Amino acid sequence: MTVVRNVLAIIIGYVAIALTVAIGLSSAYFALGSEGVFQPGVYELTTTWVVAAVAVNIISAVIGGIVCALIARGKSTTLIFAAIVLILGIAVAFPTIASYDTELPARPDDITMSEAMMEGRQPTWFAFSNPFVVAIGIVLGASLINNRNTPQA
Repeated sequence: MTVVRNVLAIIIGYVAIALTVAIGLSSAYFALGSEGVFQPGVYELTTTWVVAAVAVNIISAVIGGIVCALIARGKSTTLIFAAIVLILGIAVAFPTIASYDTELPARPDDITMSEAMMEGRQPTWFAFSNPFVVAIGIVLGASLINNRNTPQA
């Protein structure tokens, strides 16, 4: 039963991250618009968008870590969760960056959010640092719960 609980904790923690990222980044996109998300005429992201994305990712990861820790009731499961997210994130970063070799046409002034998601080019450093940021956020979120459950001397 403990193994099932731990697996569910990781899955539900991941779903919590995915949902909060989707809500957070969608909200940021609608608040900033395509001109606030992209450099003029190209699909490269603005510093404003990258900062917003980092903030959303940290908050989402902390929430995912909290959810995982509440369900798993132990530190080791959240560390495994963070390691899985780190490994998968780095694995996804390589093909993402490799796909940037193709030349994109100039960006029109008004594009949909789905077009932005398909064509947007994040900085290489962001693609590779984001998994570390998220893994640290998961551990931080879990520590908020695990420290609360630790008896004080």
